[in-house]
Amino acid sequence: MAERTYVWYVYPRDAHTNQALSLNSGFEFAGEMTCKDNTKRQLWCGNSLSIDALCQSKQSLGLDFLLFVQEGRGTIRPANFRLKIRRKKKAFVRTLAERR
Repeated sequence: MAERTYVWYVYPRDAHTNQALSLNSGFEFAGEMTCKDNTKRQLWCGNSLSIDALCQSKQSLGLDFLLFVQEGRGTIRPANFRLKIRRKKKAFVRTLAERR
């Protein structure tokens, strides 16, 4: 079975986030691309480490963006599950710290 490949995309929803992505070396402007909902968006492409760092600093830097993922040559679809996973992990860590 072939290994699955994923391409991660970020859609900045404001000028501040767009500027932050342009200054970050972990992201490359991918151009206008059509997503699963047939909407054309100006997307930035980044590796999973850059995406993780971006998700972790979303609140502290005041960034506003949407995440998208493309599996292989498939359609580009929303990937907001990644943000939810991060929130759950942080909540779990807080509850462990509170128990001690």
